[in-house]
Amino acid sequence: MQDKRGYLWLATDGGLCRFDGEQFTIYTSQDGLPSNQITYILEDQHGNIWIATRENGICRFDGKTFTTFTTRDGLSDNQVWVIFEDSKSNIWFGTDGGATLFDGKRFIHYDHKDTASAPILVYDILEDKKENIWFATREGLYQFDGNTFIRWSTEHGLPSNDVRELMFDQQDNLYIGSSAGAARFAPNQSNQHFVSTAFKNTKTAVKQIFKDSQGNLWFSTLADFQKEDGGTGVHFFNHHHQEIFTTESGLAGNNILSIFEDREGRLWFGTAQGGLSRYDGLYFTNYTQKQGLASNDVRNIYQDNQDRIWFATAQGVSVYNDTSFTTYTTKNGLPSNTIRDITQDHQNNIWIGTDKGAARYDGHTWQPFTTQQGLYHNSILTTFTDQKGQVWFGLGDPYTRDGWGASRFDGHTFTHFDVSTIHKDTPNAVRKITTDQKNHI
Repeated sequence: MQDKRGYLWLATDGGLCRFDGEQFTIYTSQDGLPSNQITYILEDQHGNIWIATRENGICRFDGKTFTTFTTRDGLSDNQVWVIFEDSKSNIWFGTDGGATLFDGKRFIHYDHKDTASAPILVYDILEDKKENIWFATREGLYQFDGNTFIRWSTEHGLPSNDVRELMFDQQDNLYIGSSAGAARFAPNQSNQHFVSTAFKNTKTAVKQIFKDSQGNLWFSTLADFQKEDGGTGVHFFNHHHQEIFTTESGLAGNNILSIFEDREGRLWFGTAQGGLSRYDGLYFTNYTQKQGLASNDVRNIYQDNQDRIWFATAQGVSVYNDTSFTTYTTKNGLPSNTIRDITQDHQNNIWIGTDKGAARYDGHTWQPFTTQQGLYHNSILTTFTDQKGQVWFGLGDPYTRDGWGASRFDGHTFTHFDVSTIHKDTPNAVRKITTDQKNHI
């Protein structure tokens, strides 16, 4: 979460982190937090930071002191998962025991004991343009108009009553993410009020949600992130239509690892074991090792400023010039063939991150960068180029919470950023790096 002053706040299992663009400040129970296991952060309109914890309620930080609130003060439950401020400046808390509203003076508790249609175990909270409050819960979707709760369930077309996430699009359409798929709320005269894309395998999870340039939503699926199988293709949504694309539709594979849109508006889908698909809005064109792709496992996709498309795979990196593929591996100077991410610096060099370090390509040769050249750790999860042209590397293990912070390369030397050196219990795996409107990393 970024506050009004530009600070970035991070919720971790080792406390609350604030990043000012240069260094981290860590707040823990020793500083007044009720718990170091932080689940959610929100800044209210007055500039107060609200912190939800996994076991000891919530607290409010005014910039100087922490004030804790628990069930003794009227909170529904001390396990809190989400915080939301509505248009009337009320603060809502989603907990294991229902929803709680704080109006600035008192806490008002809602749960299934008070009314048969009030929410319990609340995962997410949003407000629509008509000032209805919506709750994602384990028992279904709830709508609150300020007086009455309405419960929406599988009886009304939801793919599952275990609703985890909510989102509104630009047209104020409500999208629901559940344990058995996604759905759009579309009230009508019948009893089926949801346009649903229930996954055929209820264990299938959404790996990525991608929004294209037209505002359409694409959901990639996998059942097992580590084994990378069990997917049901890619699920397409807009406010008029929904569709599932699978191998039967022409997709290269049903286990989707990456989604990317190029500058011409074509969508690319990287799959596990199936190769690569390009979609022009009508037809799929598939590419595999037979066409020159390094591997049929395509993990990340990147377009450089010469409009070449680069593909991070499990057996090297491939570049496509709209005619043919060129593949680079350890034989060409890469530190490893397990490519995880790709970026380009301001000198037009291509950088790749692997499980054994980074490499820079100047158009002729690859130069490796590992711990021997100053990189803090060789296991790179993500790469990013900031506005100054500095290249960042997120370091960590892809399947555990183990990590080693981030390294930044300014063209000459590496600088290491390590949260865990400030507090030993803070998770330190960096899986994604981006910048905000003020160019904070």
